[in-house]
Amino acid sequence: MSNIFDYIDWRGDIPFAVDPFNDVDNLIMAMLSYVDFEGVVPGPGVDVKVPITDVAERYFSLHTDEEIMARETFTKLTPFLLRKMAASVRYSKTELSGYVNIISQDENEQMSAVAIYLEDGSTYASFRGTDHTIIGWKEDFMLSYTSRTPGQIHAAAWMDQNFRFSDRPVLVGGHSKGGNFAVYASAFCTQETRDKIKVIYSNDGPGFTADVLETSEYKEILPRVVSILPEESFFGLLMYSDYENRVIKSSEKGVYQHDGMSWQVLGRDFVAAEKLSENSLFMDKTVTKWVEGFTPEERKTFVDAVFGLVDSAGAETIGDLNRSRVKTYTDIIKSFAALPKDQQGMIRSTLNALVRSGADVLMDQIMGEREERKSLTDSLSDVKDEIKSELPKVTAGAIAGVSKAASGVKTEVPKLADSVKTEMPKLAESLMDLAVKAAGKAAEKAAEKLIRTSTEEGAADDYDEFFTAPDQPALPIKEEDTEEKK
Repeated sequence: MSNIFDYIDWRGDIPFAVDPFNDVDNLIMAMLSYVDFEGVVPGPGVDVKVPITDVAERYFSLHTDEEIMARETFTKLTPFLLRKMAASVRYSKTELSGYVNIISQDENEQMSAVAIYLEDGSTYASFRGTDHTIIGWKEDFMLSYTSRTPGQIHAAAWMDQNFRFSDRPVLVGGHSKGGNFAVYASAFCTQETRDKIKVIYSNDGPGFTADVLETSEYKEILPRVVSILPEESFFGLLMYSDYENRVIKSSEKGVYQHDGMSWQVLGRDFVAAEKLSENSLFMDKTVTKWVEGFTPEERKTFVDAVFGLVDSAGAETIGDLNRSRVKTYTDIIKSFAALPKDQQGMIRSTLNALVRSGADVLMDQIMGEREERKSLTDSLSDVKDEIKSELPKVTAGAIAGVSKAASGVKTEVPKLADSVKTEMPKLAESLMDLAVKAAGKAAEKAAEKLIRTSTEEGAADDYDEFFTAPDQPALPIKEEDTEEKK
């Protein structure tokens, strides 16, 4: 099935003046922020915009295709998206600026963004989602217990730094955690910047703690949020939001649908899905029930403990964990065994609570289906009783109707016979008149034909020969015969 690469192949020759910016363009801009623009695109505060054609040329002069394909991240194809955009009519006049990439273990922060200046006069503020760093994943989990992370705070400051004094309309978006940052930064930047924002895209981005939803800033920008989720979304349903989600198709299954490269495209739009899958809703309910079972402080303690174990293995990226799994897991187990008993118990009980939450949600689902079936059975029973109650009435009414109709027929048949008997002579007389008139007209036509024929040359002799017998003298006419004729 087609994706955003195919979209550029099909529609890359159509400029924004002919076909305005759409949701698929949004995903392309959001995914572009996964490219490492270090040394290629200038940072915030530098009043220089680099054409995307130059960006692509510089980037691929620093990185080979083989190097890019060897990377251990699901977003490794995004540089090829950059190349394809630079070669298209639709994006070739795009310019980039304001690139920032902050990764801080001390602050538990991973935030990256780039400003994309489009040919149609607008600017897309693109926030990168979770990258391959362990610290980036830890910040994701921090969203479960804090209303603002260091990355979110920097995201809002970056918005003001780049757009507060701009006269261009601003579109804001991101994929995964980048979608969360896009919404947060749009809500908590200054009012001057917020007034320039036209639309905010959250592409399978997680939500916030409940207190964020109660703020006036969040409520102000909420009508401008467009939330797009694959039908088996997991990450996009984490925590809380008030979005009206748009559900679409993906060529992948399960959590792998989170990959924006797998989202199906047809024409200038995504392929719509009917609704979120049952698996997606089950996972959402399970995690929500699990999170709500702990206070924010307990969630923080658990997150710190788990990522402390990962740190003990010396891994800095997901790739580090995958390259030497046996050693990594051995180190994690050793570190877990060295923890105080209360911390070990806390981690075990928290993970057990997750299992119990899943079991509870599954049981609720089973009971709900059972109640639904019982309700349907009760409804069918009520209908059956109503039919049983009403059937004699309906039958009696039908019999009465048939009897009345039969009585009516019995009454009307003699009347019909008398009417036929009375009208038959009239009908016969009318038919006789018609026959006489028809015969008269026929005789008139025959006479006219005879007269026309008699005027033709030789016709008189023929008639004499016809009416006078041969060799017979004409009979004398008697006087009395003449008088009688008269």
